[in-house]
Amino acid sequence: MHAGVLVNGNFEMSPRKMNNTVIVGRDSLPGWALRGHVEYVSSGPQPGGGYLPVAAGVHALRLGARASAAQAVAVRPGAAYALTFAATRSCATDEALRVAVSPSLSAPADVAVRTLYGAGAVDEWAWGFRAADRDTQGLSE
Repeated sequence: MHAGVLVNGNFEMSPRKMNNTVIVGRDSLPGWALRGHVEYVSSGPQPGGGYLPVAAGVHALRLGARASAAQAVAVRPGAAYALTFAATRSCATDEALRVAVSPSLSAPADVAVRTLYGAGAVDEWAWGFRAADRDTQGLSE
């Protein structure tokens, strides 16, 4: 756990175990705890058409329905932090990410993902929170 910094935040370290693009095992992706169907994808042209833009680095996670990626981060109680992230959606239906920090003095947020996959752009956010405890768990689902 590093003070206020995500480990493998741009997914630069590959998963230890995969089945094609699907990450196998809750702790297979260094720094992250995964739940549900999570894929490790690379930027660029995609099989079957389309183009996947990635905001930073060359890899991203594709979260299935009710899937999540979480990480514990050491923080200073009472200090303000910003979690920055980018996302794009993979179909025309409305999609949202739930961003939560636990424990925190800030409520979880449901963030609408508006940019359609393959449009050559991503939605980027900075989500602020005030830490309530020294060990904080961040979650996206």
